[in-house]
Amino acid sequence: MTAEVRVRFAPSPTGPLHLGNARAALFNFLFARRHDGAFILRVEDTDTERSEARYEAQVMEAMRWLGLTWDEGPDVGGPCAPYRQSERRGAYVAAVERLVAAGKAYPCFCTEQRLEELHLQQKRIKRPPRYDGLCRALSADEVRARLAAGEPHTVRLALPDRGEVVLDDLVRGRVTLALKNLDDFIIQRSNGNPLFILAGVVDDADMRISHVLRGEDHLTNTHKQLLLHEALGGTPPRFGHLPLVTGDDGHPLSKRLGDLGILNLREQGYAPEVICAHLARLGWQAPDDATTLPTLGAAFAVDRVAKKPAKIGLHDLKHRQALWLRAQDPAQLARDVRPLLAGEIPAALTSFVQLFAEEAETLNDLARRIEALLHRPVPAEQDAALLNEPASRAVCAAAAQALAATATLDVETAREIVRQAGAQAEAKGKGLYLPLRLALMGAAHGPDVPSLMATLGREEALARLRGEK
Repeated sequence: MTAEVRVRFAPSPTGPLHLGNARAALFNFLFARRHDGAFILRVEDTDTERSEARYEAQVMEAMRWLGLTWDEGPDVGGPCAPYRQSERRGAYVAAVERLVAAGKAYPCFCTEQRLEELHLQQKRIKRPPRYDGLCRALSADEVRARLAAGEPHTVRLALPDRGEVVLDDLVRGRVTLALKNLDDFIIQRSNGNPLFILAGVVDDADMRISHVLRGEDHLTNTHKQLLLHEALGGTPPRFGHLPLVTGDDGHPLSKRLGDLGILNLREQGYAPEVICAHLARLGWQAPDDATTLPTLGAAFAVDRVAKKPAKIGLHDLKHRQALWLRAQDPAQLARDVRPLLAGEIPAALTSFVQLFAEEAETLNDLARRIEALLHRPVPAEQDAALLNEPASRAVCAAAAQALAATATLDVETAREIVRQAGAQAEAKGKGLYLPLRLALMGAAHGPDVPSLMATLGREEALARLRGEK
């Protein structure tokens, strides 16, 4: 690819960044890095009623945390600034004026009531709702008079009567739309604000965007934007429409699915590299050895992106996170989990980490397990009843007796203590390990009992085996 590659991620700040939108940001980032291009962040805040500064800040924070840093944007500037649409209104007004002056767009004075009645009438005769071009036929004198009188109006793009719009999509191939299926669509609202479809075209042209990778839900907008690029005399970018990301139930993701928000996942203890590696496999089968942003960028190929929707695969995400956790250095994990611990931090924190690293899924999960172990267990009613059975009391008493006879405690010593307790109480298997685990941590399932005993330490393990509160 010889021409300069410039791609953009253009979120609307109407909600937090979730996994679906983050996948689009990631693919644009990888495409830019694959071709030594520029990755641009543009904030599309033309929807003034729903756009909020806090959401813009959250989107930026989430992207930075994921490692998707941008080369140009609202906060870092760049040669095509400003990068926030609310600051670019003059460019949109100028574009509309050019189109109207060239006869490629026209004022529409139709009221919402008139348009609603038109669509109801079309529905009654089983025709698709289309604008009928009433204001397109107005004389120049009438238009000037109505504008001079301050009559409210929108501006519509004047489309050709026949023909088709052809999109050579990077993902979906050739996609053709007959012009008879479009009407003269609005490009400027009655309050003078542009519709996002116009603003996006003007921005892409001004910012020299070469490629646009976005969700396939924008496909119908793309044909309109191609018409706008042509009307404005510009060369459109190459478009690639990514398959939608759905929930595991097959339904579309929503910005309001809080559990799938990037910052929410961070709070749950997911690692950013895990999320990126997972997202790279939604619609594009990244190589197995591509797990970091540099390796993913080196391998990214847009022509290998799938056409069918990709399910979010939360189970796979959890599994990938668990594998990541197990692969980390225990000392580093101890440093990472330390801020998440609310109460007293054990001196041998690394040992606690090693105890649960094979079972925990996230850092938060690891912290919860460590905190639970730091408190004397209070078994559930059923478990307490089992611990009170004579056979269980005999196992715990035998283990306490053997432990009391030792001066120090490590895993091998603990393993010998468990063996001695089994021999003395004539217990083995579940009859041996279940009472000991319940006494030590209050749960029927968990880490290896000797490791658990050694991590707790001699005095604490002895107190728990004796049932001290």
